[in-house]
Amino acid sequence: MIFRDLLDIFIPFECLCCGKTFLGDDKGANISLSLCADCMILVPRVLRSKEGEDLIIKRYILSGYDGPLGFVLRAAKYGNNFPLMYALGQFLAQSNWNNILQTEMYDGIVHVPTGRFRKLQRGFDQAEVLAIILSQESKIQRFSSLIRIDPKEQSKRIGQERFNRKLRFRSKEVRGRDKVLLVDDVRTSGNTLQQCAQELLCSGVKEVHSICLLSRQI
Repeated sequence: MIFRDLLDIFIPFECLCCGKTFLGDDKGANISLSLCADCMILVPRVLRSKEGEDLIIKRYILSGYDGPLGFVLRAAKYGNNFPLMYALGQFLAQSNWNNILQTEMYDGIVHVPTGRFRKLQRGFDQAEVLAIILSQESKIQRFSSLIRIDPKEQSKRIGQERFNRKLRFRSKEVRGRDKVLLVDDVRTSGNTLQQCAQELLCSGVKEVHSICLLSRQI
């Protein structure tokens, strides 16, 4: 461990966002997220609370997709980098969780599942990783009831396709979960979250809130 700490201090890292090199002891830099101090200044430390939309009562978003965290998420997802994805989950969990989310007294945390091929290709489901860490940090039980029946992800759709109400998820029966937190990595049009919320409400949940690491519409 001591040897690793010394390496972090003397061997420079490359910032995923701007490409600048920095050392592990640079004040304000974040080694886990591979972001230099200048880029970390642009990263929000507090979740944004947005007004609800239709079936989702409250929704929380940390940052915009085009900011520094967007570079980190893309490096994690498309680089099959689980440690980086885990670091993003920890950062999300630390972003004012105690002051905002824990006061809601959620009965459970559920994630928006990715397609089986994507999960196999990457070695992990990014939203599931976020949900696991949020559950660990908050002590709120995580459960899996949503099933993706359409493998095509929202980010791969174009134009009107994103607003197509074609059923892409199903939910198993949910018991004892009055208020749940729905977790995803990126909010694109909001249609995916809406469909998942609809399935959860039809399966026994009484109230759905959502939390996303990034949004394309900030």
